[in-house]
Amino acid sequence: MIVKDEIDNLPGCLDSIQDLVDEIVIVDTGSTDGTLELVKERADVWDQVEWTGFADARNRSIELASGDVCVVLDADERIIDAEGWDEALRVLQDGADAVAFLLLNELPAQQILQADKMWQVRMWWNRPEARWRGKVHNQLTMALKAHPRDGKEAKFAQAKVQIQHKGYNMKPEELRKKYQGRLDGLLWEEENAENKQIKAYYQYQISNAYYMMGRKRESLEFAEKCDLEQLTEENKYALAMIATSACGDLRRAEEGLRWAKVLLETWPGEAMSFLMMGLSYLNVGRIQAAYNFLGSVLTMCQLNGMNYKYVLDAYYIAGATGEAALALGRYGEAKELFRMFLTKYEDPRVKALEAAIIPIEEARAQGLVDENGKEILEGKIPDSRTPEVSPLS
Repeated sequence: MIVKDEIDNLPGCLDSIQDLVDEIVIVDTGSTDGTLELVKERADVWDQVEWTGFADARNRSIELASGDVCVVLDADERIIDAEGWDEALRVLQDGADAVAFLLLNELPAQQILQADKMWQVRMWWNRPEARWRGKVHNQLTMALKAHPRDGKEAKFAQAKVQIQHKGYNMKPEELRKKYQGRLDGLLWEEENAENKQIKAYYQYQISNAYYMMGRKRESLEFAEKCDLEQLTEENKYALAMIATSACGDLRRAEEGLRWAKVLLETWPGEAMSFLMMGLSYLNVGRIQAAYNFLGSVLTMCQLNGMNYKYVLDAYYIAGATGEAALALGRYGEAKELFRMFLTKYEDPRVKALEAAIIPIEEARAQGLVDENGKEILEGKIPDSRTPEVSPLS
């Protein structure tokens, strides 16, 4: 582990893993909140070094480790499911170079995207060739691929070990500060990239950093620079999601639809792909298409047993689906969808829309429709417009 000022997070992290490992190695990079004292108490091996970048600190921790196998955790993480731990060790013995665990990123409440999941290499053989690189978003897999144990090709496996990460579940101003601190390092890495693949990776990370800082135009600029074919499928998807969201925020509807189609082409079975297509169609005014996609993703989110990388909030999606239903004149359905949204979220505009949709008999009694039931509520409710929602903000 590498830590700095993690007195609130570190105890829980160590509690979650101490019975799984033989040795705890922690490198502190300048704590002033009491973390170093806790490190001295609970680590088997520890050191304190000056901060020169993520890779340098992580590599120092590996140098101090005496075990045959290394595992890495951050202080704001917890092992919440270790069912596959023994299996991970077994596949290493059977020839794997490294094992990936499932990382669950918690995100702030009150937004469409509740969490996302990804596989990350967290366990590997401790050997001199296996070292981290990169000032920010440091990488280990590049070294493992360049130096496979069998001299031919690195072998990676997955194990059912789940890590809960709380580091992104923070207030917007805290997120901006966090990413601002990373930006110079990311820009340096992109400018000094050794090859096209590394350059594309850091362009993706810079786009993400700018988005998290609320600088959507710069985010989109780096997304447009990026050669998508140089990215992993997962990173390509994440970048397209960021770009789609940025286009929505900047009211660049047609461009947003183009990026949303990249999502659908990349992972056509992912609920997020349907959501972004639905929101993008809503932005360009293709309401029936928007309704079809949003209705589908709402169903996908409510089906038991369905497992998606991005965990979406069905209550939030109900609000956007209600917008599409309302624009199509499906008033009863829109009212129910708005009611579903309002059971979890406070939104005066949606509340006004829901209240304005009344039964046809009451509408006739108030003179809001003619005898044939036409022009229901026309001009009597607030204008419907695309909701200002973004999966990442």
